[in-house]
Amino acid sequence: MGGSNPQVRVVLIEVVRRAVALVLFITAAVAGFGYGHALLALGGVAVGGAVYIFMPRPVVPKGAVHHERMPSTYMPDLLGFMLGTLFLALPLIVAVHDPWLDGPWSLYLLTGLPGLFSLLIFYISIRHQIMWLKVAGREITFADFGGITEIGFDAITRVRAEVKPPPRWLKPLLVLFGGWRGLGIGLVTDRASHNLVIERRDGSNLRLPVDAFPDLRKLILALHRGGVRLDNELEHAIAPRHRRRKPAHGESGDDLHPAT
Repeated sequence: MGGSNPQVRVVLIEVVRRAVALVLFITAAVAGFGYGHALLALGGVAVGGAVYIFMPRPVVPKGAVHHERMPSTYMPDLLGFMLGTLFLALPLIVAVHDPWLDGPWSLYLLTGLPGLFSLLIFYISIRHQIMWLKVAGREITFADFGGITEIGFDAITRVRAEVKPPPRWLKPLLVLFGGWRGLGIGLVTDRASHNLVIERRDGSNLRLPVDAFPDLRKLILALHRGGVRLDNELEHAIAPRHRRRKPAHGESGDDLHPAT
């Protein structure tokens, strides 16, 4: 089953939150370190922080699971603001003190790419912010950039595990343009992504990031008890004590969820 995309407004709010805050932080850095206006710089930081904190955040439905906000959203955002402010404000600050450079544009050739890497970090944090998963009865509801998707157990042909390593070119590129800072970012991001791939009868797939949800094991158990076919890796991941009989045809799915 599919649905409309109410996520567009949610994503737009999250993009505006980070874009406005980043512009204010860059402006504050230039005002403070470029022109020496300390009060103006502090005001810019305060307003940017207020925009980030007090703009409305997406509401997660009752009973849904989602990322823990501190490690998956707030910390990446902090790193993104630090990188973006440093590398995007630095050419402007240098241009203020050295007018002979004829503007900051030549310096952006060196600092632009590391600065724009913050956009990738913001993409990850926004995805973590808006993503949630809910299992009710014999149906899965999943929210992501693509919208809110509802899938009945009967529409699933198989569920399998997937491991995708990061692209090989990412770490060398970060080191080339970011030096030691780029190496640090590369070490943090250099890990494989683990997904749960739900194959549907219509031929389409839905990928659920395993690291996104602390209780994804409950989904696997619910699918197993609902008669959904799992691959060997997922079957072995379920402890024998959780393997109960599959419900008979027509039996209610209310008891498919493990006790909490």
